[in-house]
Amino acid sequence: MKTIGLVMLCMASLIGSLAHAETRVTGKVLQVRVDSSGLGFIRFDVPRGHAPAACGDSHNYHLAFNTNTNGGKGILSLALTARSTGQTLVAIGSGECSGYNVVENWSWGYVQD
Repeated sequence: MKTIGLVMLCMASLIGSLAHAETRVTGKVLQVRVDSSGLGFIRFDVPRGHAPAACGDSHNYHLAFNTNTNGGKGILSLALTARSTGQTLVAIGSGECSGYNVVENWSWGYVQD
């Protein structure tokens, strides 16, 4: 009986993780903004896809980052590179909106040819 319960628990966990798809954007960078607070966002030419965070519904073309962190500085560099070269940027959202509260945060991404 314990084995069946463990299998059912594992199946429920797997199904739950499959149901939570990541926000994904694959597009050109139209704008990179950084405020004096260090918070910034990237505006893409296409909306966030898959499962965008509900907190960012009013900003479907944006992902936020924080330049006060090393990761945020890296995101800024990546976004400016994509913008200046015209390359496509692939970005995954975190599912949270802790910076601007209305723009989903950036989780990870890369420049694509």
